[in-house]
Amino acid sequence: MLFLLNIPSMLLMAAAVVPAVFLMIQVFKTDRLEPESPQMLTRLVIGGVISTLIAMALEWVGSFALDMVFPEESVPYYAWMYLRSSDRRRRAPSTLC
Repeated sequence: MLFLLNIPSMLLMAAAVVPAVFLMIQVFKTDRLEPESPQMLTRLVIGGVISTLIAMALEWVGSFALDMVFPEESVPYYAWMYLRSSDRRRRAPSTLC
């Protein structure tokens, strides 16, 4: 969990969270017809934080497993990463049509 103390990653997390919180506050203030309850908004924020932590943990586990199979800076590691990225590009729909 030392990656949480990394300054650039903390800056990126703040850059992702601050606009969302700002928009949520603005919507909460301006919604006069059917305002959401503060409890529901709190549960949504907590759910988002929990799902983000789960995603971070799964990414860490996946990176650890990949490092166990293919040591970083090895030819098989780079071949695997290249094949995965080219496979993703093939499946992506073309936006130039």
